[in-house]
Amino acid sequence: MKARSILTSLICGVALGTATLPALAGDKPEPFPKAADEAPGQWPQVVSQVQPLYPAKMLAEKIEGDVQVALVVTAKGDTTQVRAFFSTRPEFEEPAIEAVKQWKFTPGMKDGRAVNTQMVVPIKFALPAHGDKR
Repeated sequence: MKARSILTSLICGVALGTATLPALAGDKPEPFPKAADEAPGQWPQVVSQVQPLYPAKMLAEKIEGDVQVALVVTAKGDTTQVRAFFSTRPEFEEPAIEAVKQWKFTPGMKDGRAVNTQMVVPIKFALPAHGDKR
């Protein structure tokens, strides 16, 4: 079995709503650009994350949503080819993309060398629970 890393799941408060930053794991990422190398033996690890802003209109209308953000983590740990792979509402796409573009990673490793790694990151925009004082 290939070694794999699991990025911890974080729940972050964002503009009175929350965006759930996911656990990333799996034997292989969702299919996405051919520009990335083969699946790594060790998956990239998040070094820093920027929280997406909850769209004001969606917050005012009390609408929640999900975005699957596809990206390539380069051999230097930067993000590239960041785009919405799927979303429940287009209004959530841009904030999710802009946040993920700013993330930093340790690169994926294969055969002892850093490689480009394709990934899909799920981000959930959720309203605060009743009584949550964010």
